[in-house]
Amino acid sequence: MTRRKADLIAGIVCVLIASIFWIQGSKLEPDSNLFPKVLEICMIVGGFACIGKSLLSKNKQDDLPDEAEKLDWIKAIAIIVASIIYIFGMVYVGFYVTTLVYLTLGSWYLNDEDRSSLKAIVGSLVFGLGVTVVLYLTFNVFLQVPTPNSLLL
Repeated sequence: MTRRKADLIAGIVCVLIASIFWIQGSKLEPDSNLFPKVLEICMIVGGFACIGKSLLSKNKQDDLPDEAEKLDWIKAIAIIVASIIYIFGMVYVGFYVTTLVYLTLGSWYLNDEDRSSLKAIVGSLVFGLGVTVVLYLTFNVFLQVPTPNSLLL
């Protein structure tokens, strides 16, 4: 698949998904609808940017399939399986614990450097912990929005 075609498809899918979320979000109360609407607007703008990039690109290199960017199917399937486990894990272990584990392990697994190095392990842990703390502060402290409860914790 060429880069132009991939950008076009990604942009269309992004706009469609954001539009569906926008329609579904219209049923929310106005106070709880602000944050999702901002994210949906960002998704729509990003989607149109991808569409515009693909339609306005005059670079002939974008019309050629990129042999260097082949999909690593093992990594893709591993991340899909991990995402499914993450979704179900939230119910039993809790949102923040599973988010920390998912992001840390996912970042470590997708790391192109030597995975056994201390730098890769610490970097992945710092990334997972940082994003989890930002999510906690955003949802629990600032927005005071409940996150999924767990059955065990």
